[in-house]
Amino acid sequence: MKRKIIAIAMMALMLAGCGTAENGGKQATERTDSATIKVGVLRTADSLPIYIGDETGLFEEYGANVELVEFSSASDQSKAMESGAIDGMMTDMVVQNLLAKGGTELRTVTTALGDDITEGKFLIISSPNSGVESIDDVEHKKIGISEGTMMEYLVDSYWNELGLDINNVEKVNIPSLSLRFETLNADEIDMAILPDPMGDLAVAGGCNEIINDTVLDTNYSITVIAFSKKFIDENESSVKNFIKGYNAAVDRINEHNDDDLELIYSVANVPEALQRTWQIPHYPKNSVPSEEEVESITEWMVNKKLLDENVTYDKVVDSRFVSGEK
Repeated sequence: MKRKIIAIAMMALMLAGCGTAENGGKQATERTDSATIKVGVLRTADSLPIYIGDETGLFEEYGANVELVEFSSASDQSKAMESGAIDGMMTDMVVQNLLAKGGTELRTVTTALGDDITEGKFLIISSPNSGVESIDDVEHKKIGISEGTMMEYLVDSYWNELGLDINNVEKVNIPSLSLRFETLNADEIDMAILPDPMGDLAVAGGCNEIINDTVLDTNYSITVIAFSKKFIDENESSVKNFIKGYNAAVDRINEHNDDDLELIYSVANVPEALQRTWQIPHYPKNSVPSEEEVESITEWMVNKKLLDENVTYDKVVDSRFVSGEK
């Protein structure tokens, strides 16, 4: 197996479809597509199927010549996409729309996590000394976020669904997840939004779980795999083969292959203390965000003056690569 990862900078979080039924459910492709697909990844649970597809040779098996390019931050990954150093990446639709505004058009080709509300858990956590023990205690408190990102969109959406006034909390911009975690534990802020598994780690350390977005009424947290429109237009067959290999990797994860546990814990940044209790997410395949989900994000971005106007669905999502067979 040919496995290439270019480590732009190793991420260190401090505490943190499938082929038709041939050959055991996999349909091998006789040749590897000539186009090399450079895919940007972050070491988070959202990128896990890409790592599994590369590590186990599934991309090659389905004819995709994939090169993983690993980044330590989403901002570095975005700069690489803008420069043309990568062809696609695991990202979210806030980043995707900001890149498009700057002239780099991307199209979501499949959902990474967040096909339904149970996937891609985020928690609002409070410190033990904050006085915030439930949603009733959040007014006039400080919450750590990352401004102008999907995480701020999530916080605003949670507050809106729960009938709370977001103007009655003080947002503190802390883009670094590890620093946000440390700042919360140092009681310099009262609350923070943290992803899985860092949120679970905070709770295990004595913090309070205030909001768990997997039990809300609406699905908000969505990450996606997106490629540049230029690459899709010039290499449609390569993207198709990538999706086949990706879907096979999703099946492998969802079937809980114990051989992959070490890689899963490493990529998802699961501390050893949580490995026995942490639940591997269920990953979707042959799924793209709905029109309503895209509209909700773009409307929020317009209201925050991150976009000048709403973006039509076909400028964000290219659904031709998903078969509908989940």
